Amino acid sequence: MRNIDYFDKSAGLYPDRAVLKTAQGAITYAAMQRMTHRLAGAMAAAGLQPQEAVAIMSPNHPGVLTAMLSLWRAGAVWIPVNTRNALPDTIAYLRYVRAGWLFYHSSLSAEAHEAARQVPSIRHLICLDAPDAGNPCLDGFMLPADAPDMPDLGSPDGGDRELCAIIATGGTTGPAKGVRALNRSWGTMLESIAMLMAVEEIPVFLATAPLSHAAGPFALAGIAISVLFSVLFQIAENLIVGSVFFDDIEDMFNRRRLAGFAGNGA
Repeated sequence: MRNIDYFDKSAGLYPDRAVLKTAQGAITYAAMQRMTHRLAGAMAAAGLQPQEAVAIMSPNHPGVLTAMLSLWRAGAVWIPVNTRNALPDTIAYLRYVRAGWLFYHSSLSAEAHEAARQVPSIRHLICLDAPDAGNPCLDGFMLPADAPDMPDLGSPDGGDRELCAIIATGGTTGPAKGVRALNRSWGTMLESIAMLMAVEEIPVFLATAPLSHAAGPFALAGIAISVLFSVLFQIAENLIVGSVFFDDIEDMFNRRRLAGFAGNGA
């Protein structure tokens, strides 16, 4: 079973419920599902190769989830980029994984363009939030709203042995290496975490750590964990914020009845 299959199951059961909420409003499962078809189709039309490495470099933004689910729908491999790393380290890692695509936020425009200049394998730059220096924004790159759905790329074995992500190690013993995560191992990790968490109602998850920051299972998995919860526990709602003060966390847990919190100590 692939990560996108978890999400599609949730969207089929509860299309009108919110998959995420930000300060700008809510996005339903149905709306997100449609966007992922449009973006995955555009990536395929632009020459995306099966199991190609697609990097996402951004602070917390709804486009991170859209890009992540879309690249999985298109059969690509997610490369999370820690935006707090030094740029030379990021460039070295993108070379190491041979990234072919880079989704980035406009606040990291200079870093994204420098990475593209120094990483020969990067062929496509897509800005998540706005057109930038000749590169399309996410909405502008997607196929039209009336475009047909992306064909199901599922394999006979369910895609269990396909890569879904390459996660950078911390680099404490030298240059960062890549941990290759298969759909099977990723799903097993998430299901193990999910089954250990007692949830009796629609779960709400607060994401304050960067969704593309590999800083532990929750920050690593970010939205993917809650996508899984959507199936095991009916549906999940995600609150995405750029930052939060720790004094506010207890209040948010009480007010929003949070089931999970993805954060770090920085």
